[in-house]
Amino acid sequence: MTYCLGMLCRAGAVFLSDSRTSAGMDNITMRSKMRIYENSGDRVLCILSSGNLSLTQGTMALIDDDLHLGGNDPEREHIMNRQTLYETVRYVGSKVREVEHRDREALEADGYDFNIRLIVGVSANRRIQIWQTNPGSRVYP
Repeated sequence: MTYCLGMLCRAGAVFLSDSRTSAGMDNITMRSKMRIYENSGDRVLCILSSGNLSLTQGTMALIDDDLHLGGNDPEREHIMNRQTLYETVRYVGSKVREVEHRDREALEADGYDFNIRLIVGVSANRRIQIWQTNPGSRVYP
């Protein structure tokens, strides 16, 4: 079982996630399931992940690639240059759809579910919002 939790509080937001990636008495590995992106003075983003580790890592790799390549190409869309909080979350959902398009059929053919859940917390312009993305790229505030 894997989990992540985002809560809005009076003083800000709280984000929690587990780090266990495998079960069993003698086969326990750890991997952070929380990513922080920050433009100092502009915005802070927190992405929490749960579900199939290969799907969450694939999604985060696409986001990181865009961010890295966007440093050399100001026209390239990436997570830190979205104009609104909603656009930021829709961008994350688009990366989930990319991974879904690439991997869902093969996973299901082998008997695995396409299982990924992301919580995206955004703090910008003195506003904090928390959104959840689900397979099929549904986005919920």
